[in-house]
Amino acid sequence: TEIEFSSRGEWKDVDGKHTALPTSFIPAQIINALRAQHAGQSIVQIERKRRGYKVELSSGLEIQFDSRYQIVGYDD
Repeated sequence: TEIEFSSRGEWKDVDGKHTALPTSFIPAQIINALRAQHAGQSIVQIERKRRGYKVELSSGLEIQFDSRYQIVGYDD
């Protein structure tokens, strides 16, 4: 697992290298949205962006969330 931190000590990017990440540090709203719409998929990478988050699932699907934790886009 590779973790990149900001200058303030907050995580910016956590990459599990295709291995499921623990979810304790991921906002609950993101976890809930993924459980509802992508049940059975694990988060293998999450990146904190300026205006939201980018999450990569074990299937390779990338999901964009805005700052209110709403899904705003997909990329595969």
